[in-house]
Amino acid sequence: MSSRAFAARPVRAAGDPLEDLLRRTSDQVSSYLDRISEVSCSERVLQEKLGDKGKTVEKEESAFNYLIMLSSASGDVNLVESRLAEEDKPAKNFNALCS
Repeated sequence: MSSRAFAARPVRAAGDPLEDLLRRTSDQVSSYLDRISEVSCSERVLQEKLGDKGKTVEKEESAFNYLIMLSSASGDVNLVESRLAEEDKPAKNFNALCS
């Protein structure tokens, strides 16, 4: 994301300052939601289970494809996240690493 997308704009003296602030905030949120609806990335996860002496007793690596899908129907925003195991590194059962 571009750092200038969130740069503060100078406040204009015309009109109600609160209305101006709310309008600009609404514009920035709309712009952000337009951009976030196109997010796709890879996630790498490393889990380590430590023993009583702080040494690794179990280790699990996994990789996921992560996608954010954003839609707006009837003024309601719906955000859906998808996290699927990559084909070359299938997700395993993580119960052994949960404590």
